[in-house]
Amino acid sequence: MKHFVWLDMEMTGLDPLKDKILEIAVIITDTELNILEEFEPITVGHNIDKLEFNFYLDGEKLLEAFKNSGLLDRVQESKLTLEEAEVILLNNIKKHCEEKECHLAGSSIYADARFIIHQMPKVWDFVHYKLLDVTSLKLLKQEWYPELAEFKKADTHDASTDIKESIEQLRYYRERILR
Repeated sequence: MKHFVWLDMEMTGLDPLKDKILEIAVIITDTELNILEEFEPITVGHNIDKLEFNFYLDGEKLLEAFKNSGLLDRVQESKLTLEEAEVILLNNIKKHCEEKECHLAGSSIYADARFIIHQMPKVWDFVHYKLLDVTSLKLLKQEWYPELAEFKKADTHDASTDIKESIEQLRYYRERILR
């Protein structure tokens, strides 16, 4: 049975060859966007003092959001290695998905998928290569339906909040555009 693996990551930057995964949030839905399971976020342990943050956006604002959300404390306290996090993520996905039958979904999911490809290859080998990117619909909405109100996101840079908002954003577009 096909499902969507809604995924959002917080990372130290956008380069999967040098930046680090900090936290991963995952929700599995069916293709009608009904939540089948929401998993606890997976926080990878790092020594915060040794991390380099390479943000292309307002780095100070993003770092402040990470501090305010408690992410940096969770990262400092976590004992999980990246390899252990990959096993947990893969096992969570396998609870609801058959190999090559689930699609990664999210907002700007390609950025997260690049990290999966380079840093969690066992997960990438398991999921389907096709991605469901809500941001594509956002861009089309802006060009083709400018009169339609924007979907408001909290912009918290919290993986759990972000992934829930991505699901709600797709529901919003489905009700208003994809009829």
